[in-house]
Amino acid sequence: MVVFPGADNLDCTQPIRGDNHYGYCLIPGTNEIYAWGECGDECPGGPYPGIEVLRVPFAESAVYMAVIDGRDDAMEGRQEGTLRGGVLGGLGVSLGIPGIIEVCAASAGWACALAVGIVLVDGVLAWDELSDGRAADNELNEPRRGYEFSAEDQFRLLREGREPENDLLP
Repeated sequence: MVVFPGADNLDCTQPIRGDNHYGYCLIPGTNEIYAWGECGDECPGGPYPGIEVLRVPFAESAVYMAVIDGRDDAMEGRQEGTLRGGVLGGLGVSLGIPGIIEVCAASAGWACALAVGIVLVDGVLAWDELSDGRAADNELNEPRRGYEFSAEDQFRLLREGREPENDLLP
């Protein structure tokens, strides 16, 4: 099965957004974009099973491009929040807890309280970053309103040559 590599397989210029499921890029020397997306039903004959690539006038693609831009931003936010939260949480567990044990065993009082406070702050920061990642994931996957649904729906409208619907934006 041939997997669609996204804009890497098309003659594109900036802006290039999206991934190998949904995205767009400007076609050089034209006022058109390539828009690609998963086919909900059967795709017309093409080299990539499950993916269709369309040529769309730039003027008719603003809503689709806004959805893809929002989808990319939400995917990046999910990844960054999860990574940062995981790193902070991992540091708190791997370094902070042994540090608390060592400091509190060696001396009580302010040094122990400070070590506990530092680990608690790390925990709060980790939780905050993970919460940002979860919020971005909700933006992506909210039923009937998330960017994944909107990308699918807006691409379907482009395929059918229908006007985009702004009320489908998250």
